[in-house]
Amino acid sequence: MISSEERRFIEDFKAKNALENIAGLTAIPDRFAGRPGDLRSADFMEDFFRQQGLEAERFPVEVPSFTNNGVSLSLEDGTEIIPQPVYLCTPGPEGGVEAELIYAGSGEEEDYEGLDAAGKLVVIDTPRLYLGRYIRYAALRGALGLIV
Repeated sequence: MISSEERRFIEDFKAKNALENIAGLTAIPDRFAGRPGDLRSADFMEDFFRQQGLEAERFPVEVPSFTNNGVSLSLEDGTEIIPQPVYLCTPGPEGGVEAELIYAGSGEEEDYEGLDAAGKLVVIDTPRLYLGRYIRYAALRGALGLIV
């Protein structure tokens, strides 16, 4: 059974309103858990629910979060590259990692055929889908990391 407030919310729902709210929410940068945009997103949603006459309650939730402690890539020829770490990465060991780079094409499972990724950093082209699957493919083959 739904409440009268919930029924009013459902009846007032319009696609245009949904698109406006999606635009407002996605305009908030860096919404990853624990980042500044996360709190702004929560404020946005709380305001939205209250405007609909609904109650909104906040409570703390612990989630793993990302902290960028800095990352750099130094090639043997002296070239320095400052890559952008992804939210899924974990901190590397103290002092960094020194490893061979290997190229695995688009990073799909079949791109690893004939490659020994164990103990190496895998370089792939920009993936087409969710990055997590490409991280998994590299990790299953013993790679130390993935560079996109």
